[in-house]
Amino acid sequence: LLFAMTSSDVRAISLQDSGVFADGMSADAVRLSASWQPAKLRAPMLYLVTADNASRETRLADFEAMGSSARQRVVLDIPAPASHDDLASIGFLRLRDRDTARRRAFIEALDLQHAFFDRYVRRSPPLRP
Repeated sequence: LLFAMTSSDVRAISLQDSGVFADGMSADAVRLSASWQPAKLRAPMLYLVTADNASRETRLADFEAMGSSARQRVVLDIPAPASHDDLASIGFLRLRDRDTARRRAFIEALDLQHAFFDRYVRRSPPLRP
């Protein structure tokens, strides 16, 4: 994300429950970087966040400041407690029950990312209307 704020070479970004729009040690460190310039983001961005973590976001003004970017924020309904791992491959590997809300949310996240990158990187038609 920081590189994309300072480089026009980035074609698209996907964040999975990164916490960058909340308060906390990691997010605060990112915002203190000289590269943190939300208004300079030009690359399209897909931001997936769990409902649990979306409720803790206090810095959505930074997301709104990314007005030059085609950006989407999708809140996924995953039972609390939810984490970044629920949207990453390690989360999928932890799943044992094939019909859980976490599994459905993980698959939904994959589908959304696939459609997003097809649209903005491959320049293909969207997977869904």
